[in-house]
Order: sequence, then C-alpha cells, then structure tokens
Amino acid sequence: MLLSISSFGLLALLFLAQSRPAISNFVCNDRSIKDATQGFCLRAVNAKLDAKNPLVLPGISFLLMPATFKKHSDRFKGSDVFTCEGVSIFQRPSEKRFCCNLPNAPKNGFGLSRDLLIKNCIGRDAKKLDEPSP
Repeated sequence: MLLSISSFGLLALLFLAQSRPAISNFVCNDRSIKDATQGFCLRAVNAKLDAKNPLVLPGISFLLMPATFKKHSDRFKGSDVFTCEGVSIFQRPSEKRFCCNLPNAPKNGFGLSRDLLIKNCIGRDAKKLDEPSP
C-alpha cells in the first residue's frame, strides 16, 4: 500500500522538523576556537517577546544559557557531554547549541552580540552563522 502525503502535509512535516528545539547531546572538543569547552544553549532575540528583558540591549542578537552537563566521556577524548534538553532560555526553548570560551559567563543567562558569538563560540548544529559585520 502506498502512502500519499498531500502538499500541505509535506509542508507541515518540514516545518515541524525545522522548528524542533535543539536537544541532542554534544561535546566541545574540536578546538577550532581556543578553550571553547563550555556548552551553551542559544536562541535568537525576538523583539516582541523579549521587549521587557533587561538583557536585550542595543547590539544584543542572542540570549544564551549554560547547557546542562550530562557526563564526562572517555569516548569523546575525555570531553564533557552537554545537552540543551530541558533548558529554557527566558521562558522560550533553545534553538541552537554552541561551545564557547566565555569564562565569566553568568550562570543564569546572558545576551551576546553576533560578533562576540562568532569570535568566541563554535556551533554544534549544521547551519552556520554569517560572518561578523564590518
């Protein structure tokens, strides 16, 4: 029996696949950015939803929260394993996973500009961010 999916059904399926929160496990061990060994969960600033958030200042493009430490793994060259599952970023789900070198990052969430994110962090998701603005 053939399964037929309408154009609307296919579009809805694609939307659901693209809008899921970033929840899989990840490690910070590729060393492409020096000392980027801290896991963070990220979401883009939403002007409407974040209008009253005091962390959203001019130039802040993203909100970050430390990822949950899951375990230390010898399988991944002795690296720590992180997850964004269950991590809420100011009442919204996480969208992306990053490994960063941000030693003084607040534990209760913070805002970051696109340029600082690109300079200090490496993404753990397939889609890359644009280069920093001039």
